[in-house]
Parts: sequence; structure tokens; C-alpha cells
Amino acid sequence: MIIKTVVDTNILVSGLGNPSGAPAKLLVRWSDAQFVLLFSEPILEEYSRILLNHPKVPREKAGAFLKELAEVAQNVPILETLNVCKDPSDNVFLETAIDGNAEYLVTKNIKHFPFKRYQQVEIVRVSKFLSRLEKEFG
Repeated sequence: MIIKTVVDTNILVSGLGNPSGAPAKLLVRWSDAQFVLLFSEPILEEYSRILLNHPKVPREKAGAFLKELAEVAQNVPILETLNVCKDPSDNVFLETAIDGNAEYLVTKNIKHFPFKRYQQVEIVRVSKFLSRLEKEFG
């Protein structure tokens, strides 16, 4: 079963900046092809801007992640524009998830999203998503 997922930038900052936390485990599971990471051009721009300039993310790790993203993640064209998130910059993550038919949107900022589920997308913290992967893959 293919689990399509959109990951918020805050998870990537944590995962690339701290190799022992849950977000880092999520990145390992992505590298092990346990889920498909979806992104769109606006998300790629945000990932690049933030990861390459964040003081807690080693630049070489950010570059390696962005290279792997380009090679194995799925680029989704955004067809639907939304205005439902408390933080307007988060709408693009939900738009990408919907247009990419994702099951999950993983974020630390649950409160920025209007619902626990929006259309087919379940909005979850990294721990809940890791639990799902654990059940699926061990």
C-alpha cells in the first residue's frame, strides 16, 4: 500500500537538525520508501529557503535532503486554492495534500489547521504518523 504524505517544513527542520528525535525517524522511514513524500513548487521553495538558511540545520544535510527530494519525491501541481488555515502560509500544504490525494499531512502546528481531517487528508503529529508506519512496516 502506498501512503502518500505531505510533511510540513517544521518537521524537516527538526529531523535534519536533531538526528535522535521522532522527525529524524520519519526521514529514515521516508528514505526506506515506507511512504511517498509529496511536494509542490511553493513547498519546494519554502523547504529550500528555510532548510538552507536555518541555523540548526547543517547545510550539507539540507542539500542532501533537497537532492533526494528532487529524485524520489512526487511533485504535485496545485489545482485548488484554499483559504482555511489560521496561518495563510500553511494553505499550500493542505492544497498539495488534497491535489496529490495524500492520506496524511504531518505537522507540529496542528492548531494552524482547521480540522483533524480535511477532505481525505488526516492532519497529524509525527508520533501518530510513525505509529501508522510501525503498524504497516514494523
